Amino acid sequence: MDAQLHLHAGIAGAIRPTLYHSRSATSAARVTSDPVKKSSHLHKHKPHRHHHHHDHRDRHSSSRRHAAKEAVQSALQLEPPTSFGDLLKQARGSKDTTPSHSRKGSVTPGHFDGSRSGKEADDVGIVIMPRRPLRAQDVEIESKRVEARERALRNALQTLSDQSMKTSRRLDDTYYAILEKVSVLRQTIGSLQELSGLTKELRVNFESDTKELLEDVEGQVEGFDSFRIQQAQVEGLETRIKAGREKADELTSRIVKAKERVDARAKAEAEWEAQNTRKLIQ
Repeated sequence: MDAQLHLHAGIAGAIRPTLYHSRSATSAARVTSDPVKKSSHLHKHKPHRHHHHHDHRDRHSSSRRHAAKEAVQSALQLEPPTSFGDLLKQARGSKDTTPSHSRKGSVTPGHFDGSRSGKEADDVGIVIMPRRPLRAQDVEIESKRVEARERALRNALQTLSDQSMKTSRRLDDTYYAILEKVSVLRQTIGSLQELSGLTKELRVNFESDTKELLEDVEGQVEGFDSFRIQQAQVEGLETRIKAGREKADELTSRIVKAKERVDARAKAEAEWEAQNTRKLIQ
């Protein structure tokens, strides 16, 4: 960022002398077409007194040119680094200026400096722009403004980089999440397709097995002759069960009678033993 700002300042320093030089060149070209300049060329062939007067005037104009150049250089050196926005504004301002404005600016110093200084400036071709003297306070204020702009630009760039990083991270996270969901959806679709194939196969197998089982049952029913033989066998088993139950009841009654006899015999023997015991005691 600092390197860019210094580069912009260097560009500004390179542009401004070019602008002044171009203005001076245009004014020089304009002054050269002036009849006064032509008359100066014609006065070269006049006597020595006029030639001495021209030499004095040339030395005076060269000293003024040197002073103007030093003032411009000092103003450029004291001026703080210019940002890119200021360069654009200056370029727009230079585009907006018309030849009439530049001509007014070149003619104005002649009116302020007097008739002789204006003529000398026109003869030499140097345009001295009216400039407000720079103060240290103005330079400090401008430097503070430049620092504030640089700080604001740094903060804006930092904020922009942070937001871009956050946005890129969010995009990456969203992209990977979408990829993961797409892979899960693909797996789900594959599983559903496999399940659909298995369901179709199971249905076909079930239909074939059901058909075979139905044919087998129908064949067995036809072989049993409508269950007549089985019905006769069941009826015979029922009669045999009834006969066995009757025999069981008869045997149960005989067992009860035998038990009663055994109980009576045991009771009689107990009484006999009791009588014998009494006799022995007496």
